[in-house]
Amino acid sequence: MEKIIRETILGVEFDALTLEEAVARGLVYAQDQTKKHIVVTPNPEIVLYAQKDKKYRDLLNKASMSLPDGIGILWASAFKNRIIPHGKLKERVTGVDFMTHLVSAMSDRKIKIFLLGAELGIAQKVKEIFEKKYPPISIVGTDSSSPNNEDFPEIKAKIDTSGAHVLFVAFGAPKQEEWIFSHIQNLPTIRLAVGVGGAFDFIAGKRKRAPVFMRKLGFEWFWRLIQQPSRIKRIFNAVILFPLTVIFKQKRV
Repeated sequence: MEKIIRETILGVEFDALTLEEAVARGLVYAQDQTKKHIVVTPNPEIVLYAQKDKKYRDLLNKASMSLPDGIGILWASAFKNRIIPHGKLKERVTGVDFMTHLVSAMSDRKIKIFLLGAELGIAQKVKEIFEKKYPPISIVGTDSSSPNNEDFPEIKAKIDTSGAHVLFVAFGAPKQEEWIFSHIQNLPTIRLAVGVGGAFDFIAGKRKRAPVFMRKLGFEWFWRLIQQPSRIKRIFNAVILFPLTVIFKQKRV
């Protein structure tokens, strides 16, 4: 595969890829029987958390692919490099978009998929939606257990029995990345694991995504604030604290 340009924002590395390029690379990972791959999708809030947790930041930077899930990440690259509108990065690639397009690309390739996380019943609903939308997709199992260590033996048994090749994990950051890096070597059939945050909720229709025009303008955060006022602290971190941190800490080139 062609070497990817990497951009570093506050110590967290990102790959300069379009959604199409990321999916093509993910498809290669899903069929690679020689090495296990992990994909992460850091957003501004995750980058801020990684400032306080070096161990977690190091995990993110070990991923095979790191996708910029947040308009703030593109802005930070533009600020750092003085290149408008998105710096070295090509475009925003969200976890839900990457997952949906990758599942579509895998639908006729006999790649087995397992869905892990979210509230009870959500992963199963996502399975049913994908099976209807992308036949003959092979989703061989779902589980809504927690990332707690005591739940791992049961999760492992289900994944091993299913023979899954690709694992989508929706525990939310930082738990999903920590869980994946801790356990992927003990899941012999898994070739690719992806942390997708709240993607299951969006796909299942539990939460509605912002209209496309709002996403393109970078105002998806406002839509989510209207839907979930309880997210005000998280949105403040992403929309206010993150840019200020970039301005005062980011080394400029």
